[in-house]
Amino acid sequence: MVMFDDKDIAMWTREEADHRLYRQDILVRTAELDDIESMVRINVQSIEILGEDGLFMPMSADFFAGVVPSGFSIVLEKDDEILGYSVAVPAGHSSPAFFPVTDDRRVGLLFGTALVPQLMRQGWQKWLIKLRLATFQSIGYTEAQCTVSPFNVSSLINLVGSGFQISALKLLLDGYPRFVVRNFLNGSDQESFEATGKRREPLSRDRLSQHEDWLGAGYVGVAIEKGTELVVVYSKPRGSGT
Repeated sequence: MVMFDDKDIAMWTREEADHRLYRQDILVRTAELDDIESMVRINVQSIEILGEDGLFMPMSADFFAGVVPSGFSIVLEKDDEILGYSVAVPAGHSSPAFFPVTDDRRVGLLFGTALVPQLMRQGWQKWLIKLRLATFQSIGYTEAQCTVSPFNVSSLINLVGSGFQISALKLLLDGYPRFVVRNFLNGSDQESFEATGKRREPLSRDRLSQHEDWLGAGYVGVAIEKGTELVVVYSKPRGSGT
């Protein structure tokens, strides 16, 4: 049994035909094709609010049409208005895994959360990340993967704070760098990356190559420290040396 907000998440993902939850009087439900126009609008608005290219992935109506039928994407609704979305899909449904996996692993992909301005900074993004992780885990998935701009600070902090580890740095199709982050849902693989050979690397545009070097040397990012500058804490797997 996988619990989420004191509920067995399987009751939501499998047994309730309409797949509905409520939080703060806002309906949280499975996205439908009729929601795509609103999802595109919120995606465009979010990019405009961030005000910098490359922080958030543009998503077209065709993209949403490819992922929504899988049944893993979520919208937030109140008074018949869509206020946000959170996109997820099984690896292989319409996209390969961001990080290679063996045949015995079932991997879910997270493609981002976007909210209207009035819902920002209210804990929604982290709550939705955890909901999607619980959903994948409840049906036997062993891993979740996602990409995030190193400079989309709130998203990076929320992902790492939800148990994701920074595992790679890649240029995606839009030409901007993204961290590839992974969450091992059963926890066993996660534990092997704790507490040995720690390195702290400031997160800035002129130091991305150092992050790439640490990741290439087998380190993973396990924590984010906030102070006068943002710092990624890297750790090497147990038994691999420093």
